[in-house]
Amino acid sequence: TPFKVLTTHELVEEFGEDWEIEASKHFEDPFWAVCHKREFYDREDPEHKGHYLNYDLVYPEGFGEALSGGEREFEYDVIIRKLKERNQSTGDFKDYVELAKRGLLVPSAGAGFGVERLVRFLSGKKHIEEVQLFPRVPGKKVIF
Repeated sequence: TPFKVLTTHELVEEFGEDWEIEASKHFEDPFWAVCHKREFYDREDPEHKGHYLNYDLVYPEGFGEALSGGEREFEYDVIIRKLKERNQSTGDFKDYVELAKRGLLVPSAGAGFGVERLVRFLSGKKHIEEVQLFPRVPGKKVIF
């Protein structure tokens, strides 16, 4: 069955700014969330300002994000504008900015998923630490 596709604009309207877990609890099947305003390097649709060329697959039943992907900004002027809009320092991203300035960034995209998140979802475990060999949970002592 194809998964439902929702924009984050729709999700925010229905579930609020922190929509991910609430929406995940609401749906019985995984769904695609598209058009996130995440990081400065997430490519904005040049024809539709405020819309982003990225996606997440979100597990149902409160399990949250399964995977993420999207296109990356590569144009120097756009990168600088977005950093300024977010009050982020270009110095923090010096190498990335320099590559863009020199025209060495090319259009690109990618995706990734967490194996532990998939195992957690498939096994129905309540917390990700239940499926990791050496879990790293804030506030808990790490074995190594």
